[in-house]
Amino acid sequence: MGPLRRDRLDAQADRYLAEHRESARLVGLDPSGVPASAAELDAYFAAMRPHLAAGPDARTVDAFLRRPPVPTALVPARALLWRRAAALAYHSLPPYAHALYGRPAPSPDTVTHRLIATGNLLRCVPSRIRWQLPPQHILKAMSRLGPDSRPAPYKLRRRAAILDGPGRA
Repeated sequence: MGPLRRDRLDAQADRYLAEHRESARLVGLDPSGVPASAAELDAYFAAMRPHLAAGPDARTVDAFLRRPPVPTALVPARALLWRRAAALAYHSLPPYAHALYGRPAPSPDTVTHRLIATGNLLRCVPSRIRWQLPPQHILKAMSRLGPDSRPAPYKLRRRAAILDGPGRA
């Protein structure tokens, strides 16, 4: 990747993060304390990493995601398909996450190869079998509104009521 493309992607990432400071405000966070650039986000994760641990709750979730409860008839499918999907998801985690769980991290090249192969395989599934994207309600709205309709960005015109004190709902 050339330096100009890298610079453009970095600028897009910074813009994305800066825009989501508004989302942070909507859920009650102070936007000034939320990372506004990729560099700030990297610094935040670097500061948080020493505080991470795979405690009992994390291990319970890990066990559930690796082997979710399914009806008896689906146990073979879980063993055949879900185990591979869960493994690929876990293999995609950064090396420090593998260390937290006491597992060796696979090589990035191996993970990249498996992700590409999985994507290629999934694109071979006929559309009549896989889930349709976008969802049906979106397709119905688009057919109702016409082929030239496009989603419009929603902008808050005033402070959200949920963040106000009593008296405004």
